[in-house]
Amino acid sequence: MKSIRKMIAIDASTEACSVALRIDGATYLKHQISPRMHAELILPMIDSLLEEHHLALGDLDAFAVSIGPGAFTGVRLSISVVQGLAYALQKPVIPLSTLEILAYGAASQAFSKNAELEDVKVAVAMDARMDEVYWGCFHVSQAKVTPLQEAGVFAPEQVPFQGLTIDKSWLFAGTGWGQYSEKLQQQLNFSTENLVEILLPQADWLTKIAARRQELAVDAANLQALYLRDKVADTIQERLKERLESC
Repeated sequence: MKSIRKMIAIDASTEACSVALRIDGATYLKHQISPRMHAELILPMIDSLLEEHHLALGDLDAFAVSIGPGAFTGVRLSISVVQGLAYALQKPVIPLSTLEILAYGAASQAFSKNAELEDVKVAVAMDARMDEVYWGCFHVSQAKVTPLQEAGVFAPEQVPFQGLTIDKSWLFAGTGWGQYSEKLQQQLNFSTENLVEILLPQADWLTKIAARRQELAVDAANLQALYLRDKVADTIQERLKERLESC
């Protein structure tokens, strides 16, 4: 694969519709919090970024996309748009998880505030509805995001942290910390002093990770969503039944 100089990245996995254009290390962002408006926004955002920088779709070297977890409709929309464009143009796609993107965003904020900081650990909790969170823990350096455990969907009082020493050096990001902060802190037996006010992912973070992870690129036809739930279309009744049976 040739060097990636120009890239479009898309994230619509949450309430925010986010599109970024990366050109030779410079990143330009269109970001709007508009629930249920993603389908109307996403293509005009792409067109606007390209027009502002005098580019055509064919000038791009690659695409990057958040593959979830997140809202089912938004994740499918992001993947469908990128898959269609990349397949037509025969361009590679770099898929990344929403949890990883949020971890990078939280760490970037910390790095910008403390120039001497070289790496951090981030616990990401996204509200997954139905009294559950998408959960993932990461080590983030200036150049890399590394998972510390397998991500999953859990009740807040059941998030796993075995083998991890969570202390005041950690950062905590994602909408789950706003919705279930008390339950999560009780489970971790730790007060989240470093709660980062990063609740929704941004596509410019996605481009910055993707630029360093080009080995993850796949053909558009092989792009798959990361739902974490075994059954995406579970009804509320089914989820409640599973919870009761496990008690």
